[in-house]
Amino acid sequence: MIGNLIRTCLITVLVNDYIKRNYPDNYERLILSLSYYAIYSYSKLQILVMSFMKDLNDKNPKLFELKKMFDSLLKPKMNVAPTVDYYKNGVLVEDINTTICDFKIYSWLDKINLLVNHKVMYDLDKEETFSEISDNNFLLVELKVGEKTPEKILLKTEEYNFYVVGNNLTKGFFLYYLKQILRISEEIKDNDKMSVKLIDKDVNVLEIIFTDKDESILLEKNGYKLLNNAEN
Repeated sequence: MIGNLIRTCLITVLVNDYIKRNYPDNYERLILSLSYYAIYSYSKLQILVMSFMKDLNDKNPKLFELKKMFDSLLKPKMNVAPTVDYYKNGVLVEDINTTICDFKIYSWLDKINLLVNHKVMYDLDKEETFSEISDNNFLLVELKVGEKTPEKILLKTEEYNFYVVGNNLTKGFFLYYLKQILRISEEIKDNDKMSVKLIDKDVNVLEIIFTDKDESILLEKNGYKLLNNAEN
């Protein structure tokens, strides 16, 4: 069994090296295609699992409650009380009385899925309230800054969820994501080109280049809209 595994790996390495040396153009296209289909297949599987869990909740509530109980034992205890945090240029603001903030994030615990929902609010005077969860789910979100390698953006994990109806994903939001979630400490200049590549659940591929027109992605209940806030 180990011998077969070693033989398979050796053949794979030799074939990869042969194609790379003799067909460099086709090799690059092949790698891109395989990467795309790998991401697509993983994302489709994730959607199927989420759909299965929803059906499980609808058709067998007792089994779903048992699953939640098991999950709660495996996950660490989470803060139940809602919180509000303010941000400027992607950085947490400690004293909001002396700083003009870009937005605030209202966070609360989803007791069913045992994760924290985050609502991005640009009207700082508006009262914080719970919002409906969006059914939208992008297959891929990639953020590129300048000539750096694109960063994968996860709007939902086992710990948090940004798929909230009304969340407007602006350049400022992605700057926050880089600094607060990905913990990237490299300086990002105002004139650095920033763009987002999206693949939605219908496999539409889109690219949004952020300019001074304030382009953004507005999450809705069953989908999303691309906005140009400077003109709306």
